[in-house]
Formats: sequence, C-alpha cells, structure tokens
Amino acid sequence: MSQSSQRRVIYFPRWLELTWAGTAQVFGECSETARLVLVLFCFLGHEDVSLALCVRGVATRKRWTDSGGIADVAPGLHSPLVPLIANTNAFRFIRDELRLKGAISTSSSDTFRVNSVWRARILAAVPDELHCFWRLVALLFASHTIPWEFLEPDFRPTDMSTEVAHFHHTLLEVQNNEGYSVLDRNMKTEVISSLLEATRFTGTEGHIFAVAQSKMLIDGLNVRYLQCCVLQFVSFENTSSWANFSVIEEDYTSHGQTSKDQNGSLVSKRASTSQQTDPDLFCNIGSTLIELDDFKFAESQLRGEAMKEAEANNAIEPLLHLILAESIFAQGRFSEVEGICQEVQSQADLSNREELHVSILLAKISHVRSEWNDAFYHWSEALRTIEKSTPFHDHIARVILRSLCDVVHRQGRHNLRRKFEAKLSALGDTVLLVRGRHWITGLNLWQDGLPGSLTYMHLQVLAAKLPLQPSL
Repeated sequence: MSQSSQRRVIYFPRWLELTWAGTAQVFGECSETARLVLVLFCFLGHEDVSLALCVRGVATRKRWTDSGGIADVAPGLHSPLVPLIANTNAFRFIRDELRLKGAISTSSSDTFRVNSVWRARILAAVPDELHCFWRLVALLFASHTIPWEFLEPDFRPTDMSTEVAHFHHTLLEVQNNEGYSVLDRNMKTEVISSLLEATRFTGTEGHIFAVAQSKMLIDGLNVRYLQCCVLQFVSFENTSSWANFSVIEEDYTSHGQTSKDQNGSLVSKRASTSQQTDPDLFCNIGSTLIELDDFKFAESQLRGEAMKEAEANNAIEPLLHLILAESIFAQGRFSEVEGICQEVQSQADLSNREELHVSILLAKISHVRSEWNDAFYHWSEALRTIEKSTPFHDHIARVILRSLCDVVHRQGRHNLRRKFEAKLSALGDTVLLVRGRHWITGLNLWQDGLPGSLTYMHLQVLAAKLPLQPSL
C-alpha cells in the first residue's frame, strides 16, 4: 500500500470511506462533499428540506443539564458533515451541484426536495452495514432542528410541520429497524426532550405519538426529571394508560413525595438559570409542581414571578393568576381563590379558556363547601363555555359533567342527573381522539375526588378543613 493511500485510510474514518465507495457509481462525476450531504438527506423524510432546517440541524444548541443548568451542546453528528452544512455559502454550492445533477429539485423559497429515484438508488448503494449508522445520524440531525421553548425565547416559529415530519420519520426508521436499544443515554435524552417539545407544533395525533415513543425510549433511562416530564404528558391521557407505564414503578403514585426534593429544586434551578424571565415558564413550572402535589412551592414560585412582573410594571397574565389560585385552592384557602377570580374577571378581553378556568375554580369552591346551588351555576357556566370551544374538548367536558352529576344527585334532581349522564355517555370514547392538547391545571386532582374515580383523597383533605364535611 502506498504512503499516500495509508495516509488516506488513517485520516478518513471507515464509515466515510465505505459511503464514498458504495455510492461512487451512482454519483459519477460529483464531489465527495456533495455525495456525503445527499446521503444524509436520503435518510430523512420525503418532505422538503429548507436551508434554515439544515443550519439548525448542525448548530450548537442550548440544552438543559441533569443538574438544572444550561449547556451548549453540539448536534452529535460526525465532524465531516458539520462544516459542509453549517457554512451557508458553501452549502449553497453543494446544493447547486446536486440540483444540476438532477438529484434534488429546488424552489424559490430556499427549499429543496430529494428526487425519489435518486433516493432509492443511493439507499440501495449505501452498504447495509452502514444503514444503522446513517439512520442514527439522520435522527440526531432531525432532533436538533426542534426548538426548545424556554431556551430559545426569541425563536417563535409559526410552522414547524416539516421539521416535525422529518423528526418523526427518522425516529420510526430507527425503531422499525434497529430498535431504541441502539441509542445511548445522551441520544435518548435528546430525542425524548425534542419529542415533548415538538408537541407544541402538532395536534393531538402528535401528542399521542410523542407519549407512545417517549414511554418506549425512557425504558431503563434513569433521568428522574425526564421521567417526570413524560409522566406529566402521560397524565393527560385517560387513566387506562397508566397501567402500562412500566418505567414509573408502582410506588411512583407518590411521585410528588419522591420528586419534591430532587425535582422541585431542579425546577426552581431551571427557572433561575433562564436567561430571561418568561411568565409562560412559571405557569408551566407551577402546573408541574401542582401535579407533583407540591402546592406551597408552586405558590411561592408563582407569587415570586407575579411580584417581578408587577415591579416591572408589566400586566400580569390571567393564566399566571389562575394557576396561582389553583395552588392556593389545593391548600384549602378558598376565600383567597375567590379574590383572585374576581380580580381576573375584572380584566377585559378574557379568552374562552380563561373564562372556563375561572368558572371551574368557583365551581370547585362551591362544590367542596356543599353550596350546591352555586356549584350547579358555576359548573353549568363552565359547560356552556366549553361547548362554545372549537374543537370541543371532550376530556374537560367529561370532568364537568361528572361534577354536575354529583351536584344534582345531592340536590335530589334525578331527572337532571339522568340528562347529564346521557350527555356523558354520548361522549363515549371520543375523548381518546382529542385528549392531551388542552387541559386545565388542577383537574387531575379534582377528578380523582369525584365518585367513580381512583381516589377521593384530595377532596377528603379539602373537606376536612371545612366546618361541614360533604360526604364524598
């Protein structure tokens, strides 16, 4: 072997040599750089590829660390690929070369699409032993294009459907061929986090897909914060899905207790390490802490954010007030909750969702006080509000109707109860088609206290604080 050939074998990794050798006949007269980039794109989905998507796929991005901090993380691609795509001017030359070869078709909007014939020929030419490698490279590239909400506050895309489609395609390719066992710990953490983040840009189908894949990916991954994130998403599904969630052990029903010390401080750390305060972040933190039964910590975090907003002369978002009210309601301080609801109601231009949340809070207060007439009024208002919603949120309506059934039963209005039960029955299993996209903080705790639910614990705790205890 010549000295120059030896240097070439040493300098270039084996996967690169094999890829070039395998695809040489397909490409003919084509640069090795263009050949390499096109192989990557052939392992993505069949949708368009934009220049912006390419740049995001190879850029260093901010990511949460296990300790709650923020770190700059490279995309995890093998080094020869990164400079070829990261330099937009150089990449345009590669794109033009591929267009002239007929391998891709371009549009005026800086997007292109791989020719289906070329895709088939290249996938057949890449050695079989490298298909797993390239599927993983494509998955990491696609995963890296998904923005993380609170780490990129200035990046607010209006349409991420193409990025999500490529991400889902590459994920399923790995699952259907090698299985998720080929992903190491860092890869799984990246992919699960991006899956959950991607639900902000999808409908209910995307949410259900993310939950299903995350439950498989997290198997054996001992990252408690990520487990809690997945658990929170699972909680939006109907309770039958809990039985199959083997990752969270049976005693994880006490997840609030196990997470208060480890994840409560982690959530707080993540809030404090954010580069800029975002009320939406604290709404999510507060909601998560309420789901973990850490009501006092949720209240302190939400009050702190409300004070910061007030000191900055910013209008406090109604949602921040309402989630604060949920944390206070869970502690049994109902008069304070009523005051917050009145303050929110005094604001102009409330959304349907905010009006719905106010009605539900007032209904819950009247319900636990056994003030059945008021409870009936507020639950009915909540039902009227949700019936105006598009789409109609069956899963929230189900909780409202069950609450109304309980109220009218206590009032002895049996005909009306049968009417509400008929409405409840009419919903059937359609809740499975729309669950997960819309929810109201605190409803998980409330529905667990209604007759026929898994536990009455939450309402019993609340009722114990009242002079007159409703017999739930």
